[in-house]
Amino acid sequence: MSSNERKCLNEDESKKSQTFPGLKYLQMNCMDEHKQQLLLKYCNCMWICCFLLNFLIEGNFTNCGFKNFKCLNRYNSNLNSGGFLHDLFETASEESCLPECNHVKYAIEVETNILAESNITTLDFNYHSASLVRYRTDMTFGWLDLLVSFGGTACLFLGCSVLSGVELIYHCIKSILMLLTQLLKKLKELFHSQLNSGQVNVIMIKEFQKSNNQATNI
Repeated sequence: MSSNERKCLNEDESKKSQTFPGLKYLQMNCMDEHKQQLLLKYCNCMWICCFLLNFLIEGNFTNCGFKNFKCLNRYNSNLNSGGFLHDLFETASEESCLPECNHVKYAIEVETNILAESNITTLDFNYHSASLVRYRTDMTFGWLDLLVSFGGTACLFLGCSVLSGVELIYHCIKSILMLLTQLLKKLKELFHSQLNSGQVNVIMIKEFQKSNNQATNI
């Protein structure tokens, strides 16, 4: 099954899609790369604080600065809604920016508390539980399932199974081959009989001509 049919990419297929250099393929990285491409398209600049695009490493590009803030502010309201995201997802779909077939997703919960001292920031990361839930997607209906379903329906309503149909086809082919073999055998016997009768007639004609010649000489 191709990646377009199953709507996901395996690790050996991720090279077909765009991703940041040196990083493992992720759908979000692919979408971020397309987002940066659209920023370059709309404002003719690029944020390079975090990542570099493959095509920007070899070419010339402009880092977004103060002169680009006016353009960035103009499209800021469209970054998370409207035509910008529509254009983003449309471009990503054309480039096969598909999700990973095997990925881990975390449900994040954030809690904030006010500390006694205002100049201290504390970040505490914890797992909610030591276990995880794994979901697996399989093909629900394939050719084998279709064959089993057809065989069960035929057995229920017709009193036969798919194996019975295969046996019927086998016996039909076998009967046709036997009839053809017998027909060829009869044709061969008829040919030999006609050939033998032709030789007997030639001998009788020669004997008749010989007897006539002897009678003429007398």
